[in-house]
Amino acid sequence: MNKHTQSLNEKKLFNHIFNDRANKRLFWAAVMIYLLYFLGYKYAIAEADFYADSHSYIFAAVRDMRSYYRPFGYSKYLQIVHDFFSSSYAVVLSQYMVLCLSTLFCFFSVDFLFPFKNRKLKIFTLCLLVLNPIFLPLANQIASDTLFTTLTIVWFTSLLWIIRKPSAWVLVLQLIMLYWVFNVRYTALFYPIVTVVALLITHKAGIVYKAIGIAGTLLVIMGAYSAIKSAIYEETGTNVFSGFSGWQMANNALYIYHPSSENRIEWATPELKEFDSIVRYCYAHPSLALKEGGFRERQEGKVGTFFLWHKESPLKLYLYLYCRRYRVSYFNAWYALSGMYAEFGKETIMNNKCDFIKYQIVPNTLNFVLPHAEALTSNNMPDSSWATIETRNWFDLRPDSYKVRYPGLRVAIVKPFPYLIVLVHFLCVAVPALYLFRQRKIYGRWKRDFVYPVLLWYICYFGYFAFSVFAAIITLRYMLMWFVLGIVIPLSFIDQMFGRPEEQQD
Repeated sequence: MNKHTQSLNEKKLFNHIFNDRANKRLFWAAVMIYLLYFLGYKYAIAEADFYADSHSYIFAAVRDMRSYYRPFGYSKYLQIVHDFFSSSYAVVLSQYMVLCLSTLFCFFSVDFLFPFKNRKLKIFTLCLLVLNPIFLPLANQIASDTLFTTLTIVWFTSLLWIIRKPSAWVLVLQLIMLYWVFNVRYTALFYPIVTVVALLITHKAGIVYKAIGIAGTLLVIMGAYSAIKSAIYEETGTNVFSGFSGWQMANNALYIYHPSSENRIEWATPELKEFDSIVRYCYAHPSLALKEGGFRERQEGKVGTFFLWHKESPLKLYLYLYCRRYRVSYFNAWYALSGMYAEFGKETIMNNKCDFIKYQIVPNTLNFVLPHAEALTSNNMPDSSWATIETRNWFDLRPDSYKVRYPGLRVAIVKPFPYLIVLVHFLCVAVPALYLFRQRKIYGRWKRDFVYPVLLWYICYFGYFAFSVFAAIITLRYMLMWFVLGIVIPLSFIDQMFGRPEEQQD
């Protein structure tokens, strides 16, 4: 057993931070900078930022609707904060606090598990994290993005603990993170696979630990999955897990739909045939909104969400018809049609695979590399229409008191980050591979202490890439965890490469 392994067994993360004078100074310096950043930003933009999804989350929180258009996890978070404070300021502050703490947890965990040898590079890494202002506009939004980013950072960091220094508290933390992140955003559907891989490849844990971890992961995810399906069925009478996925798939399919295709699809049900006839009619007699919206995006080779939201899209026209025909509410009809829309989307995509790759996968891959700022640059509207009744009552908001001293600050902060993330992607992909081959050259063989962290990193990174590209339109706010993970992990690898090689246990 080498010196570092012994120190891992003897020390704890808390002691690593607060019993080490240098680390303690770094920690409190980071906290002070985060605090000054927050106070300065809130002086410039006093109120929280809201957009369409914000009001949906608040509505679900007010009504305690565990089955709504979005996952209930973030609405539950709003309920928890609201039990103590009714101000939107409290939500923003709590979001910023947990995001900053998760960043510091990631940094000091990596420094503890894979110690930085070069002190200047260690301080430089921390500066990149702490001085980065992008988390200010992110945390200022009433939306699930900050919570999802926080949970993802802690989740992946706990995986590093599992492969490097597994313990009971790490396993409990991992399961808690999985449960919450799964309930906040369904992008986390592939996270349990990564967790199981981490448990299988760690050679520092016994078979009992691995078995408990894998069983716990399956129980947490299956339990959450069953609870969500049960809540949706109880509320709507529809036996689905996610209504949104079917709508999203149909939206994507309409961007590659060919009404005059010779290879016409033989639809299996009368409902699908009826919906297909509506789609064909819309293509033959498009409204002005269709021409200027979805059809223009389609001609320009862009991926969008026009068919998902616009009231004149075929998806919405059939929804209104369904409501009238069966005398059901908009909400129940939205869920009831999700299965049929998923089938329509699947068949259309399978029938137009090349177009799907050309018009969906390729553009969305580019969005992953160079994402749009989208909602991060949106502004509140200080008038009577800027918030729903539920939002105004929940936070006791008054539009006449809305204060923005420096309205251009948000855009100025966000503007360079779609380009900066290109550099982060380069670090995420190139540096771990370079690290692995350099260690192979030094030691003359593939050592698992080097291979396993890189393997875990690539599974997480490319898993997130694949799921995001296929699942939904990618924007910058979905990518901000990489400004923590994509800096700490690659720079740690750089330190390991160019620092003094140390003997490690195989």
